[in-house]
Amino acid sequence: MIESSFGYLTSCALATSPSQNNYIYFSYSDSSKNIYAYINNGSAWQPVAGALLPESGTVSRVAYDTQGNLYVGITNNNSPSSIYTSSNGVWTKVANSPLPNNAAIANMVVANNILYVAANVNESGYVYTPLNNNQWESVGGIITNNDAIYSMTSNQTGTLFVGTAHGNLYQFVNNTWQSINVPLSSAIEALAIGPDNNLYLANGAGYAYEYLNNTWLQLGGESIPDDIFMLSVSNEGKVVVGNKDGNVYQIVNGLWQALVTGAATNSPIITTFVDGATGVVYIGGVESSDSNNYVYAWNNNTWNIVNNTPLPNSQLVRMFAKESSGNLYAATFILNGESGANIYESKNGQWSLVNNQSLPYAGIVSSMVVKNNQIYVAYSIDSGGYIGVVFESVAGVWTIVNNAPVSLSGIGPIVLDHKNNLFAAAGGILNVILESSSAVFESVNGSWVAINQPLPVQEHIMAMNVDNNNHLYIGSFNNFSLDNSGYLSSGNVYESANGSWQLVNGPLPSYAGGVVSIQFDKKNNLYVGTFLGNVYISQHGMWVLSNSYYTIATSMALIYN
Repeated sequence: MIESSFGYLTSCALATSPSQNNYIYFSYSDSSKNIYAYINNGSAWQPVAGALLPESGTVSRVAYDTQGNLYVGITNNNSPSSIYTSSNGVWTKVANSPLPNNAAIANMVVANNILYVAANVNESGYVYTPLNNNQWESVGGIITNNDAIYSMTSNQTGTLFVGTAHGNLYQFVNNTWQSINVPLSSAIEALAIGPDNNLYLANGAGYAYEYLNNTWLQLGGESIPDDIFMLSVSNEGKVVVGNKDGNVYQIVNGLWQALVTGAATNSPIITTFVDGATGVVYIGGVESSDSNNYVYAWNNNTWNIVNNTPLPNSQLVRMFAKESSGNLYAATFILNGESGANIYESKNGQWSLVNNQSLPYAGIVSSMVVKNNQIYVAYSIDSGGYIGVVFESVAGVWTIVNNAPVSLSGIGPIVLDHKNNLFAAAGGILNVILESSSAVFESVNGSWVAINQPLPVQEHIMAMNVDNNNHLYIGSFNNFSLDNSGYLSSGNVYESANGSWQLVNGPLPSYAGGVVSIQFDKKNNLYVGTFLGNVYISQHGMWVLSNSYYTIATSMALIYN
């Protein structure tokens, strides 16, 4: 998914060209409401028609025809909605005019290479098409009164179908809109056509149906939790739906089965880790029905409990690390906070307490590094205030690195670069709460030495890593607050260069959440995970939205193929 350094993805489409090459179109708008569109032909992202569209606003829909021509619908609260198409490297406004009556775009489809736009005027639904490409024509007049159109599709013969907010379904036959009875009066969130040319429907009550021989056949047995938001039917007839919680389901043996979207249980996941060498996914912080806490590993399409045992003392996993020998480490904490955190190693099918002792003081683990059989743990000691230190495992004992704290107000991430230099950031969640400043220090000859200048007080370092060229990067968590709409925060990524912090690509979008993870793949591509569940990749000097999970996230890892 594509995003500018300030913008956000609003729509995407998959097109098949006459030569059967697949193209993916993405379009988005930045903070100034400039509109961009990109195409991916399987090898690289390329701007469509110079990328920038002639009009500002928000991209509401994209569609394509069988020739691979792209249509982009733009909605702007201050002006009528318009549709643009790309031809010969130039953006052209369809019909040379915006949609009539200040209509708001609800959906777009191309049937028999003719563009149709479902739109709402004061909650009443219309479908428009460009006539001779110089004016908009209403298809069949008003479809619904005070019942907004939510969805639209067309079958293989070009028949149009629209679904509405109040659960009404219409088809366009003999130049009129005709009502089709539906099994349940709930908002028709999505419509699709299967390879057999049958119509499929998904509604807000969590049910999906196939229209077969003028009869609605309920799919998957029980309803799916929460509203269905997405419906897709593959060329093989496989039906896939997604709900507004971000879960995806498919039908297996006649019943809905959740695709792998997260936990082995319904409990929240505190942290995740992906083993780059094997691709095995680990999750932790999952409390089971027996009130014990387990580490789960996803491998060969099943969740398995690591070591077949819970972690000792009902402790929750805060984070994972893995040493080159393949041993897994888990840093845990106890909710009452009365004793120090523990570091466990998974070895020979058992959980073993590293050094046979907890960390010496009650506190909070913020990060952990395991490399060359050395274990470093960033730890904020609770002593009335918080003192940020780094512990190292030396000869079976936990020892404070440099015999000195990194910070008197908490600590954030630590990292070992490729030359085994140790860096620690005064930052992390405690600095967000205490509104204290963040800075980075290097361990040099038994002392902590500041690197570059501190960040502004409102920026708190929550992520740090080095790329394949040994360049140091940090990610910040800015302007954290909580209002009626939820958690708010933003973030920046900086590279250490020429003795200062250099901003990478400009700020991340304000709605994305602060940076919680920085990762690099084997090709040195930079990935950033944010608190509110977005993953970005740095491409061509801009932040490109790779995926959105729309849920609070605390960690991210890459699978190296």
